[in-house]
Amino acid sequence: GGGGGSGSNSSSIRTLRISPHLRSLVLLLFAAPIRITLLGVLLHGFRSVLMLLLLLVLWIVFMAWFGVLLFDDIGGAGYFGTLPEAMWALFVLSTTANWPLLLL
Repeated sequence: GGGGGSGSNSSSIRTLRISPHLRSLVLLLFAAPIRITLLGVLLHGFRSVLMLLLLLVLWIVFMAWFGVLLFDDIGGAGYFGTLPEAMWALFVLSTTANWPLLLL
């Protein structure tokens, strides 16, 4: 029969599913040019993400400052009283955290 071999088949199938990932790791461990290229790509991507985060922070600071100036005569309109409050409100709005509270 073939009923007793089902347990060994499942473990060999798991091994087959893991083996492509292990081959990739072995390739990275023993091929220095590929490893150096991959590290360079990752560092370049990390720099790009940091530049985008810097631009986002500068945009939030500028818009918060503009909001404080714009809503100064009406008492900050609840969210733009001071620069830190305005920056926090814009950060929360940009991440959509506490979105239901902002609608009230």
